[in-house]
Amino acid sequence: MISAWVSIFLFFLIFLFACYRTRSIVHPAVIVSGIWMILLILYNTAQDILYPLSEEFYYALCIWVVTFCAGALMPFGRCLKFGKFLTVSSPKTKLLKWLLRIFLVINCFGAYKYYSIGGGLAYSFMSTIKDSEDNLPLIFRILQYLHAISLVIYAVVVVNYDRLGRNGRFKFLFVAHVVSLFCWSFVLANKTGLIQFIIIGFIALYYRKKLKIRHCVAALCLGILGIFCMQILREKPTDSNQEFDTGKFILVYTLSPLTAFDMQLHHEISFFPNKTFRFFDNVGYKLGLIPQKRGPADEWVEVPVPTNVYTVMHSFHSDFGYWGIFVFALILGVFWGILYMGIQFNIPFLATLYAVFAHSLILQFFADYIFTFLSVTLQVFIIVYFLFVKHKL
Repeated sequence: MISAWVSIFLFFLIFLFACYRTRSIVHPAVIVSGIWMILLILYNTAQDILYPLSEEFYYALCIWVVTFCAGALMPFGRCLKFGKFLTVSSPKTKLLKWLLRIFLVINCFGAYKYYSIGGGLAYSFMSTIKDSEDNLPLIFRILQYLHAISLVIYAVVVVNYDRLGRNGRFKFLFVAHVVSLFCWSFVLANKTGLIQFIIIGFIALYYRKKLKIRHCVAALCLGILGIFCMQILREKPTDSNQEFDTGKFILVYTLSPLTAFDMQLHHEISFFPNKTFRFFDNVGYKLGLIPQKRGPADEWVEVPVPTNVYTVMHSFHSDFGYWGIFVFALILGVFWGILYMGIQFNIPFLATLYAVFAHSLILQFFADYIFTFLSVTLQVFIIVYFLFVKHKL
C-alpha cells in the first residue's frame, strides 16, 4: 500500500540523493522531487480544504517522480558530444541590441493595449473568449505571440549578460525592457507568464554564479505578491474564492489540480483522446487532413473549488494509462537532464533553453508544458537557435 507519508519519505530520499549527486539546487531531479514532497506535505496537513487523495493517486505520482528523476540523473556527469556550432556559440550582440529597442516599444504598446480593453487587468476580456482563440482579434493574437518572443529575448540577455558587453546604453536598454515586460505580463493577468519571468531570472543568476539568499527571498516574495495581487484585481465580488483568506486561497489554488487528477484516475471525468499529441491534430486540421479539431479545452470540475488543470500526468494518463505516465516521465526526465548540461558544462545555448522552460518543472502540479504546448516549445527552440547560431549565406 502506498500512502501519503510513504510517498513523502520516498521523495525525500530522492531529493537527498539528487542533491548529493548533483550538488545543485536547480537540477531537474532536485526540483521535481522537492516540489512534489512539499506539495504532499501541504496537502496532508491542510484540514478540510480539498477532498482526500486516493491510493491510486500516490501510485501514479510515485511512478512519475521516480522515473522522471531517474531519467534526469542519467545524463549527469556524462560528456555528451554536441556540435561546435552549439558549444562555442554566443548570442548575437548587435542583433539583441536592436531587438531590445524594438521590443521595448512593443512591450509598452502591448501593456497599454491590454490595459485599455478592460480599464485594468485584461483577465475579464480574455475570459470571455477563452473557449475559442479564433474569437480573439488579430491584434491581440499577434501581441500574445510577441509577448512570448519578448520573454525569450529577456532570457537570452539575462542568462548571457556577462558576455554581451555591459556598457551603459546596453544596461539601460535591458533594464527598460525588463520593467516594460514585467508590466505587460502583470496587465495580461497571466500567472504562468509572471512565474516564468521570475524563474528565468533565478536560473540566470544561478548559472552566472551570482545567486544569493536575498535573491531567493525576493523571488519568492515577488511571485506570491504578484499572483495574489493579480487574483484580487481580477476577481469579481461574487466569486466563490472571496470566502478564502489569503493563505488559504494560495493553498487551494496550488493543490486543487492534485484532487482533479485523482478524479480522472477514478474515471469521474471523461476526456477526448489524443491530448498528448494534439499539436499534430491541429496541424492536420490546418492542412485539411482531418475534418475538425479533436480535444477541446479541459472541462472545469469541483474539487470542491472549481479547476480545469489536472497536473503534468493528465494527458499521458488520459491517452495511455499508467504506462503513459512511465514512458513520458522517462522521456521528459532525459530531456531535462540534457538541457541541464548547459548549466553543468557552461553551454550558453542549452543554459538559455533551460532557463526559458524551467518554470514548467516547478509548475508540474498544474500541467505539462512541453508536449501539450509542443508548438510553443518548437518555436522557442527555433528563436533561441537563430539568436545564437551564426550562419553564412
